[in-house]
Amino acid sequence: MPNSRTPLILSIFCLPLHAQTATEMTSFDVVSIRTSAPMVPGRGMRSGSRGGPGSKDPTRFTAANVSLMNLITRAFRLEFWEFSGPEWLRTFQAPRFDISANIPEGATRDQFRVMLQNMLIERFNLKFHRETREVPIYELSTAKNGPKLKESATAGPPQLAPQPPPRRGPAKLGPDGFPELGPGETMMMIGSRARRRDLNQTMADLATTLSYDLNTPVHDATGLKGRYDIELYWVFQDDMRATPPPQLQHGGTIQSDPDAQFGPVLIEAVKTQLGLKLERKKGKADVLVVDSLSKTPSEN
Repeated sequence: MPNSRTPLILSIFCLPLHAQTATEMTSFDVVSIRTSAPMVPGRGMRSGSRGGPGSKDPTRFTAANVSLMNLITRAFRLEFWEFSGPEWLRTFQAPRFDISANIPEGATRDQFRVMLQNMLIERFNLKFHRETREVPIYELSTAKNGPKLKESATAGPPQLAPQPPPRRGPAKLGPDGFPELGPGETMMMIGSRARRRDLNQTMADLATTLSYDLNTPVHDATGLKGRYDIELYWVFQDDMRATPPPQLQHGGTIQSDPDAQFGPVLIEAVKTQLGLKLERKKGKADVLVVDSLSKTPSEN
């Protein structure tokens, strides 16, 4: 007489042997990494990612024009000032990558970060250690003549903004020589020139945003309790030097602009445009130190 449990036993042994269990989700099922196309002079660069655990597409992760510094800080859940590595990682010339990855079903956000870490270790030969370091910090306070801030007309904390409509045509520099923002856009960069508009922000929100731009902690000491609509334009510093824009774009045509001024760097822009000042001080932070890292990934 046949054993009634035989079919059940056979079905168990037929389960896929490569499936990752909940405690073994440490790598992507499939991942493709390609070097991004070079940025076209005079046009903005769009960079970002979508998908992954907690999103509408939890088993798929895609990224475009992401730098290794962005990947490392995301994988290890670091702020930029909690990270130290080769100087080339922080420059505009650092390589950028387009990534497409399949994520095991049921993976958590913490497991997703482990997958990113292992991808960096395996594909970019990342080696690192951790240490406590003294780091520069900035204190944000009101300038001598007081703040120049526009109070927000919207009450309460900011709501998640809808995705802006796709931009039609290339990004352009406005009459002041800085990028123009389209409907729903909060930031745009062309070369080393940037403009950002943040609505309904507290001073703590501004301090956090400035922390990312300066790659070091910014502490709010303004004492201001309101919410404000903040707009800033400035020239990013690369290797401590501001660079003039090589061209302005007007009416769909490229025109040289030899008389264009360099424009303010961020600390100057905060003072002149917002009536706030950033004072440099010192503090301590736990830092992830990159010992070695390849600029190109291993083959897909």
